[in-house]
Amino acid sequence: MISPLLPKSLPKSRSVPFLVTLFMTIQLSACGAEDFFTAIAPEVASGTDSTIKDITIISGIATGSVIEDVDPDGDNLLEVSGKLEITNSDAEEAAFVAKKINGDYGDLDIDSSGAWNYAADNNQTIIQELDANATLTDTLTVSTVDGTTSTVAITIIGVVDSAGGSNSAAVISGADNSSVIEDVDPDSDNLLETSGKLNITDSDAGEA
Repeated sequence: MISPLLPKSLPKSRSVPFLVTLFMTIQLSACGAEDFFTAIAPEVASGTDSTIKDITIISGIATGSVIEDVDPDGDNLLEVSGKLEITNSDAEEAAFVAKKINGDYGDLDIDSSGAWNYAADNNQTIIQELDANATLTDTLTVSTVDGTTSTVAITIIGVVDSAGGSNSAAVISGADNSSVIEDVDPDSDNLLETSGKLNITDSDAGEA
């Protein structure tokens, strides 16, 4: 109940504006100095909707590249690594699904923190036949524990192999057949021996 302060002598025809909560103006028709009135304001709903889904934001390193025949550790794998970052106000959902993901040319391993490593077999025909500076793209999809998905794109780059700018098959030539004769042993070591030399030609550096 709200009791306004009114003049003791108020003409009955006079109206007094009264400001209440929510900037609502109520007109009071006074009947006398001792009158009271009650102002009721509608309730305003408040609170949060617990069903609203937290937004997941993925950032970080989502691309990488490898170069044909460039294999520093000698394991015959073309490798590159990176790390994705995840932001979610729900700590339990701020993680990736750790797994190995198979791509078109290689595999990507990712852990729950977003650290990933991609590896492709360098001996794949499609990689070895890449023209100079030609590329292949392997796109792999990763997921977070709340179902949000993102991609990591890896570019495989062909090397400058020859003047012609493309890989070529090796050509083998030279002494490719011979024979020995029973009991013909010039050096008397009781071995029948022959020798020759094969030649290899390959315009790809390091492959001859």
